[in-house]
Amino acid sequence: MRTSEAVSNHSPQELSATLAIFVLVYCAAFGTGISYMIKLVARGPDASLGQAEEILHRRPARPLSAAPDNVDPAVDLVKD
Repeated sequence: MRTSEAVSNHSPQELSATLAIFVLVYCAAFGTGISYMIKLVARGPDASLGQAEEILHRRPARPLSAAPDNVDPAVDLVKD
């Protein structure tokens, strides 16, 4: 196939409009994400996260939330 056969028959205006639409959509998505992150940073950390001691003594809301995070069944089998 020659290059002249592979060229599309779209006009430069159509290609420019498509590129402009892609740029606008990505700028909108990027701007929305950045503004959301700025709001999260401005709000700051949740005050209830400092109460870890109280959280440990409560009944778990989900069945697996009572299990410690560092449980690895493969390591437990090696110890036996």
